[in-house]
Amino acid sequence: MKSGLEVVAHPTGPWLVRAGGVVFAVPEVAARPLIRWQGCCLTSSDLAGQAPPPGIDPEQWQAFMASVGEALEGDDSGRGLPPPIWLRLPLIPARVVRFLAFRLAFLTSGRGLIGLTLVGLAGFIHLGMTAAANPIRLGPGVVGAALGLFFLTALWHELGHAAALARHGYPPGGIGAGLLFVIPVLFADVTAVGVLPRAGRLRVDVAGVVFQFGFGGVLALMSGLGAAPGIAAWLALLAICWSLFPFIRADGYWIVCDLLGLTELENDPDPAPGFGLGLFLRGYRLANAVFLLGVGIVLPLRYLHRLEAVMAHFGVEEVRLAVLLPVVMVAGVLLGVVWWNILRRVWRLVVGCNTKKDIV
Repeated sequence: MKSGLEVVAHPTGPWLVRAGGVVFAVPEVAARPLIRWQGCCLTSSDLAGQAPPPGIDPEQWQAFMASVGEALEGDDSGRGLPPPIWLRLPLIPARVVRFLAFRLAFLTSGRGLIGLTLVGLAGFIHLGMTAAANPIRLGPGVVGAALGLFFLTALWHELGHAAALARHGYPPGGIGAGLLFVIPVLFADVTAVGVLPRAGRLRVDVAGVVFQFGFGGVLALMSGLGAAPGIAAWLALLAICWSLFPFIRADGYWIVCDLLGLTELENDPDPAPGFGLGLFLRGYRLANAVFLLGVGIVLPLRYLHRLEAVMAHFGVEEVRLAVLLPVVMVAGVLLGVVWWNILRRVWRLVVGCNTKKDIV
């Protein structure tokens, strides 16, 4: 199914032309003629032969039109493997995210991010000091409420990324859910971040972390009202630590990329990096591959250990085949998915590929 064309204007910077899953950053004079096709499902033949606007080289214009046509037709074979987030499910449409992001953009200023960080620090210090005096009593209601509050912090995290992009004048896309390996994650479509200067990209990278840290701090300050806010705060802190891990394409990965001025860590930049950067990139790829392969070995062992514990608890002779077989099948499917994604990621580290930037 062909995707429609979208043109995103900007008052001072490049305009964006979104065709299928590809975004082109071009001058206003090149993007403005495409406005009349906004939302249309086009093909390469529809765009071929269009006269270039004044001031645009005809050969460059025809190459641009050909690239847009290929993107609209989904002709991306051979351009690399799909991104690590799969089974994508839209949660909040782009129009809602954009409405909220432009109204939250003030929180992504320097003062706003510092203020949210201070709120988070105050909250988690308070939670750490009072944890012993407030023992947690788990129950279905507490667990459900804690997970609900944690989910809100995760959505707030993604709105932080979107708001930071909106601060620079570019509208974000939608927010969705997917699977990273077999772990459920949320992501925000901030593809336009690629046209921002390094400082702007870093702002988008860290804004989600700071937003969730600040929200977690508020929940931590509310821990005296019940167990659920405190549990949600700890879960938010764990999620933040996970997102900062540089071996997955999440916040930490993009922060390292943007600090180094790179678009990705799997491929060497062009021109070739210097000795120090080249050594770092080779070490990163090796450490990442070893980590992923280690995870692929440790997880099956943990699954087997859990299964053995269950069997020992009930007695092997009491475990019926009708109960054991579904467990083994589910575990096998999960391990298969994990190993498929691990090998796919290791393949990226070996041969490299270009993927769309999502921030989780």
